[in-house]
Amino acid sequence: MKDNYPPGAANDPNAPYNEVRGAEIDVLVRSVMVKGMVLESSDAHLVDEWEVDCDGGYTHEQYMEHGDLKEDYLNEWRTLRQALEACCKVLQQLVNDGQRSYAGVYIPKLLEECSDWDDDEFSVEEE
Repeated sequence: MKDNYPPGAANDPNAPYNEVRGAEIDVLVRSVMVKGMVLESSDAHLVDEWEVDCDGGYTHEQYMEHGDLKEDYLNEWRTLRQALEACCKVLQQLVNDGQRSYAGVYIPKLLEECSDWDDDEFSVEEE
């Protein structure tokens, strides 16, 4: 009987066509990412506090108080999920236009990797 394998390769367990594939399993991937940036706060104002202490002296404190930083961020920038969705839109258009690779990156695989992420949590905090 003649097969199409190279000589001695029909029973080679290391040959790609003889590899046993692992079982598929559903998983949940969680990634926490952080980005430091400068954000212009729309409702920022200087707070100037004076207090009289027990000895009749004064204490003075000044600090900036900001409005809703999350709202300020969302008015100017995309969330990470929104950025990924925009990237997916661009990648899908490239695939539709017949592009398969760019800068050494296989576009259909990147599109799959960028798709279907959910936000568990989104916050904007002052550093």
